[in-house]
Amino acid sequence: MKNGVIYLWVFFLVTGLAGCKNNTSKAPDKDGFAFKEIYDARADSEADIAAAIARAGVQQKRILLVFGGNWCPWCQRLHHLFENDEEIKRFLAAHYELVMIDLGRRDHNLAIDAKYGHPNKLGLPALVVLESDGTPLCSQETGALEFPKEHPLKGHDPEKVLTFLETWARPKA
Repeated sequence: MKNGVIYLWVFFLVTGLAGCKNNTSKAPDKDGFAFKEIYDARADSEADIAAAIARAGVQQKRILLVFGGNWCPWCQRLHHLFENDEEIKRFLAAHYELVMIDLGRRDHNLAIDAKYGHPNKLGLPALVVLESDGTPLCSQETGALEFPKEHPLKGHDPEKVLTFLETWARPKA
């Protein structure tokens, strides 16, 4: 009997670990929102910003830096909105170069955070809009873009997010 329990324990341990091997999602939060690895901790964010500036200059776009971390539910919700709201997704693609900057648990990419005025002090996610030449134009905490607390939905209000993006988009000639 004792050997059977040990084998059973080893079986669950091995199959449990094997099942988690390539899983980049985490368990859903209390609202049923599933976490994904949206920030790449290994990315060279300075190089990503430089590449975005180069593309933005050619395409006459602005750059949107999104500072956050994979652990952050509000970062996850905003990114989900960027990917799944068709109007916001189209507007971002037409007017911005998007750069996701991983701050880890506020212990990663701190030089970039400092370079842009410590937007992480505003809360996460934090947005910074750059002109196509890399000049900072605006820092925005995203709490102001959320639904009111009494609203039945959690997360960022698509109308508020789109208004922010429209406000800071480069005027088309």
